[in-house]
Amino acid sequence: MKIKSRRNLPVRFTFLIRIFLVFIISSALLSIYGLNFEKKISNIYEEIDEINLEKRYLNRHKQMLSNFYANSTAQMLQYKDSYLLENKDIREINFCIKQWDILRTTTFYDVFFEDYVRVYSNQSFYDQVLFSKIEEDYKTFSKWNKIYRKEKPCTKEVHRKFVDNHIKYLVNGSYKFIFNLDRVLNDLFQREEILYAKITTLSKKSSNIYLITFFILILTTTIIIIADVVTNRGNKKKS
Repeated sequence: MKIKSRRNLPVRFTFLIRIFLVFIISSALLSIYGLNFEKKISNIYEEIDEINLEKRYLNRHKQMLSNFYANSTAQMLQYKDSYLLENKDIREINFCIKQWDILRTTTFYDVFFEDYVRVYSNQSFYDQVLFSKIEEDYKTFSKWNKIYRKEKPCTKEVHRKFVDNHIKYLVNGSYKFIFNLDRVLNDLFQREEILYAKITTLSKKSSNIYLITFFILILTTTIIIIADVVTNRGNKKKS
């Protein structure tokens, strides 16, 4: 019986080796599957980086618009107060000149209109009609400013009306854009929150897979030790 048992040992060892290979291949496949989750997580972080870039652009645009709206509104109130104290013959001209000075600070619109459509991935808050109207008003003023900047247009009523109309459009337009950017920012925060939730879910799945792989490796190691003991491998005494 002992001799028969010993003859069967190589067969048993071969069987254990096959099981060992199955476990090793299984752990390798699980590791590859876990790496797939890691790749998905990496892609999500890239999306988050893009959202953070949009936020930086948004904060810069919002700061420019907010500064312009706050400063121009405060200056307009100040100019209206001083308007009543000035001589009737010159106060219309002076008021026009002061409004013109405000309008000449709207050059930030060049960057804003170009960046908005190019940078922000969600264009659902993009009001094409509103943007086109304000952009056209800005271009009209820019063209007018290039023509008359070295002259004295405010001495003529037609130009005073032009300046008065465009300061209303462009100042009020900046406020509308600020409101629009707030909606874009809220959307970015919501998308970022969803992406972080996905990362948490994928991380848990990935951790579970790596844990299973770890247990498989422990089991495989145990099988190797048992196989070594059964076949007397590693035993210094040879029969």
